[in-house]
Amino acid sequence: MVKAIIFWESPWGMIIKWKKRKKNLKPRLALGLFHKHKGTRMKNFTMILRAALMVTVIGAVGCRSMQTPAVKSYLDKSKATDVYACLAISKDYLSKVFMDPMDKLNNLETAIDAAEKARTLQPDLPEASYYLGYGMSLKGVVFRDEAKISLGMTYYKNAITKKPAMAGPGYLPPLPFMIAVIKMNSKLNRITDDHAIQLLEEAIKNSPEFAPAHFELSKIYRRQKKYELALQQARVAAELAPNEGVIQKELGLLYGNYIEDRNELVFEAAAKKGIEALKAAVKLNPKDPEIHEALGFYYGVLGMFELKAFEMDTAIGIKPTGFNSFELGNTYLAMGHIDKARTAYLQAVKTDPALTKAKGLSGYCDYLENRFDKACSEFGRYAEDQSLKELNRKLWYYYALWGNGKKPNGDEILSRFSNAFTGNDWERALLDFHLSRIDETQLLSKAKTRFEQCEALYYIGCRYRHEGDKNRAESYFRKALDTRIYSFYEYAGARILLKSLSQGSANQKDEKFLPGKS
Repeated sequence: MVKAIIFWESPWGMIIKWKKRKKNLKPRLALGLFHKHKGTRMKNFTMILRAALMVTVIGAVGCRSMQTPAVKSYLDKSKATDVYACLAISKDYLSKVFMDPMDKLNNLETAIDAAEKARTLQPDLPEASYYLGYGMSLKGVVFRDEAKISLGMTYYKNAITKKPAMAGPGYLPPLPFMIAVIKMNSKLNRITDDHAIQLLEEAIKNSPEFAPAHFELSKIYRRQKKYELALQQARVAAELAPNEGVIQKELGLLYGNYIEDRNELVFEAAAKKGIEALKAAVKLNPKDPEIHEALGFYYGVLGMFELKAFEMDTAIGIKPTGFNSFELGNTYLAMGHIDKARTAYLQAVKTDPALTKAKGLSGYCDYLENRFDKACSEFGRYAEDQSLKELNRKLWYYYALWGNGKKPNGDEILSRFSNAFTGNDWERALLDFHLSRIDETQLLSKAKTRFEQCEALYYIGCRYRHEGDKNRAESYFRKALDTRIYSFYEYAGARILLKSLSQGSANQKDEKFLPGKS
């Protein structure tokens, strides 16, 4: 029993291994070749994209003309007048080119020869031009022959103009789509996004219900940060193929861009819509850890921390990574479980030492518990780490030093950081406030969004806390909580410190913390 193992890179950046037994080749070719557009019938989506990517493998190993004796004999016979038999051979060999380039039967030349024979027998037959154009264009892609691609596209366009049904279900995936996907994933012949958009839009014009074209177009727009256009295409793709988990996942992930961009007008609504899409995706792919991580992220944005913890635990159970341990730590911190958060953060750094965003967070846990010696020790480990440029880490280090009676050291660290600072205007305002270049009124006037207000109110509260003004500190921490920016470290810190202040200094765990003393 012959088994072929083929590796290729999918459009989603994952390496997939495909095993296929030779005796089962023919039924699986049928699955991969023809597309059906809508609803539950759209079961061939992944196979279609795989087929496109397999052509790049042909280019790597070479395309050889290896007609079987029976086919060659048939094509060479002068009495061969069955045009539809020639078309069947062309179609069959095109499918084999897609699905198994290593097999001698998978031969572009045979597909093209058969289509040319059919066109010779009946020049006006649209199907003959269709398969000939398809084969010629793919051969042009393989050998990077733009003239051949153009000629093949001309045959193809003429064919579907005469018979539009050939651009729909029951035939090959739209040729412009195949060319776009192959070239987008080619290292030697990669096309620009604008050219890919042009090809995909052409495919959609001829085959508006072909979900993969909308999906690929959505990914390009997302890469270009044109989120409205990306969402528009992703929604269409999801409607056309509701049972394709990868499409539902892409739609769900797209909503996260509004949150990352701190768009306060839509970020809560975006989280809700993201959850809706990802719930559909997780039913289709329950073992995909990225879906659970994204679901957890959206739940955290809405302050639903129990659900976020459940999703992160699920992701870790499927595939433990530094990132999902880091996010689990964020969840515990937001819930006020500092010991669990610290453990998760340390595990994240241990699992993935390159995960910059997890560095120093165990020190933040120590700071929130008034363990200033330990916090200073943890932050000090990363003081000279050039990859760690987040301003909040520097501010936490500053307050830990202040709490440990070393405020001048904190001033010096912020001053040095300020000299090489490359952040945005809002971060500059925060830094200037801590260096006493602007006062709290000026800082608050610069806080234009709820995100910025949460940060400003929290750090003003921290200053009053270390100056010994408990009442003002509590007031600002409460105002920070009123912003409802649940996913911010500043929100979690305000919640924990407010509780600590309300319980009084008896709960402080570090006797060196004396408010008002530096």
